[in-house]
Amino acid sequence: MKKWKILIFLLYFCSVSLAQNSSDTSLIKYPDGQYWSIVSESLVSMYREPSHKSELISQSLSGTPMKVLAKDKNWFQVQTPEGYQGWVNAPLKFISRKTLSSFNSKPRLIVTVNNAFIYKEPKTSAEITSEVIMGNLLFLENSKKQKNFYKVSFADGRGGYIPASTVKTWDEWRKSIQLTGNSIEAVGKKFVGLPYFWGGTSSRGLDCSGFTKTTYLMHGIILPRDAKEQYQTGVAIDSTNNFSKLQKGDLLFFGRKNWQDTTQYNIVHTGIYLQDRQFINADSKGITISSLDPADKNYDEHNRKRYVIAKRIINSPENGTLSIFDHTWYNQ
Repeated sequence: MKKWKILIFLLYFCSVSLAQNSSDTSLIKYPDGQYWSIVSESLVSMYREPSHKSELISQSLSGTPMKVLAKDKNWFQVQTPEGYQGWVNAPLKFISRKTLSSFNSKPRLIVTVNNAFIYKEPKTSAEITSEVIMGNLLFLENSKKQKNFYKVSFADGRGGYIPASTVKTWDEWRKSIQLTGNSIEAVGKKFVGLPYFWGGTSSRGLDCSGFTKTTYLMHGIILPRDAKEQYQTGVAIDSTNNFSKLQKGDLLFFGRKNWQDTTQYNIVHTGIYLQDRQFINADSKGITISSLDPADKNYDEHNRKRYVIAKRIINSPENGTLSIFDHTWYNQ
């Protein structure tokens, strides 16, 4: 009887070991910079681990260049232009750095409305081939408009026609950007009323740092992904609740003191300041305008109590942020 027990134990141990080894060998790490890809869907989700059961940590928009770091079965570990890493389950077309440079030399368009459609023919009554969202980058196949439509394509070759009123060419976009508080406010308000979505960075749903990141992206500025990283950018404006020093477009940060070091804070939330103590942020209610003034109807007591500091990105983009127009992944 004891021999049978030992045999069963050995068989079980071997099967577990084989399963673990099989799992381990499914992970393939690639040499740094060997493989690249360009997002070819309007949006792809990034997870902390190679599983849909793990936390959704971010999303990447169409046209975003990504460095491919590893593969685990049908999952790919990628790095985005701001250095953020996660796992995607979307089909990726591997390209070389040289091919990425070739794509970067092509004319591009950016979607400037919350959502739009690409049609099979240059008319809105034609079959819809794709939906696109604000911040999507598309490749321009013909600079001449056809009935007020541009012929465009994704990096994977799919394409069609998009209304010219919903996009700007790369050069038009760059020239039109006004990195001012009024412009930041105008773009931020386009998201008001949209749903909150953990890990979201698009007009389909945003989390707090996804909202600030996407608003600034539409101004050519690439912010870090998370609030605690965005907290490290810009120039400190106020940390004493003196809101009179704040300007439209400043980033507000909220959190609580680090119990291990009370001179430091654990930043857990962010938003964009407007004026008169009003600010836009993404919380459980969606994208809303809240107030830090107890006299206002939209007073946000919860965030008022955990307010930490305001940082200014406008006129100081070099402090921890990147310009999409200077970033080599988009331009070289």
